[in-house]
Amino acid sequence: RDRGMADADRAALYAAGADGMLPLDPPSSGVAVDEAKGEIRVSGKRTCGGFGLAGSVLEAGALTASIADHRALVAVTSLGEDKISQASRLLVWHVTDLHGEGFAWGGRCSSSNGARTGIKTWGSGKKLLAHVGTAKISLRHERPEGLVVYTLDAIGNHRGKVPAVVRNGKLEFEASVRQPFGACFYYEIAEKK
Repeated sequence: RDRGMADADRAALYAAGADGMLPLDPPSSGVAVDEAKGEIRVSGKRTCGGFGLAGSVLEAGALTASIADHRALVAVTSLGEDKISQASRLLVWHVTDLHGEGFAWGGRCSSSNGARTGIKTWGSGKKLLAHVGTAKISLRHERPEGLVVYTLDAIGNHRGKVPAVVRNGKLEFEASVRQPFGACFYYEIAEKK
């Protein structure tokens, strides 16, 4: 059985600092917030991405993501010491809203970006529900033709290959929460074997 991420890699995702956060790139990393657009972007050598509303194009470092259907966090991180454009293994997130079953908004919409401002009920913890969404991912890489994209389940197992193309030196694929095995938020990009 294909285990996807190695146990050591999975452990590294959780073992970083006392606060549980992975170390960020050096202070040269860029963080940008655009409140009017409802976006936040982080650009570094080993991690880049951000949050955007449906219909937005998020550009952050080596990553460009065209977010469709529902707002989402889209990010990529090198699973090693190499920068994104040279990494042999990368982890991509595409995460839409997640709510407990029975969750309900109770506040009004903000006039600037349509964001909700109040929660009526958090719902139960028995089931976690995800909004369906897609994002077209474009990733600059020095060897995009030598890479393959896999869907990952919640514990890092490969669940299938994702169709990808190389265009203008970039690896392109569509991330979708809806997959045959259930909700998918994680993808591994790795060198072809």
